[in-house]
Amino acid sequence: MMNSVQGQNRLKTMRKEIFKISAYRALIISRIYLSLCLAVSFFLLSLAGSTEAAFYILLILNLLPVLLSYLIKNAAVATQKVFFIALTKEPPFLLNNLKKKYKYTKLHHFTNSVSFTAALLLLLLWQYNYHTKGGIQKSLLFLPTGILLSSMLLRILSIPYYYWKLHIDLSCNRI
Repeated sequence: MMNSVQGQNRLKTMRKEIFKISAYRALIISRIYLSLCLAVSFFLLSLAGSTEAAFYILLILNLLPVLLSYLIKNAAVATQKVFFIALTKEPPFLLNNLKKKYKYTKLHHFTNSVSFTAALLLLLLWQYNYHTKGGIQKSLLFLPTGILLSSMLLRILSIPYYYWKLHIDLSCNRI
């Protein structure tokens, strides 16, 4: 009886870890997709002589995780606050090889999530600016909304895909 309870708890823990890693992997893929879309749209809009909003959002998307990681690590050492220490401290993982393969850390997941959310909010502001002020071609009027929706859809669809893929890879010893 005791072994079955421990086995069930171990299985639940493994499923949670697989979900965390699949959510992190989906976040990284959608962040790369969003970066590519912003880079292409910046290039196209700069040729048209329009705004540099895509460039600024691209910078925030890619520099904010590095800055936040640095600040949180320093704050954890300097202030000894529980929130910062909890972000930098890594809990034990049963699937440590999976964690190493996908380079998952709690801090990277948090900082990339904050960066991705900030970029999505800035895309909303960019769309609002286009909608209220105008001055852009009609064909590009909903460019920020298209980028936002497609990157959110990619993230939402990637989570179950990677959850399924990691289960299969683990059961077939591919990791």
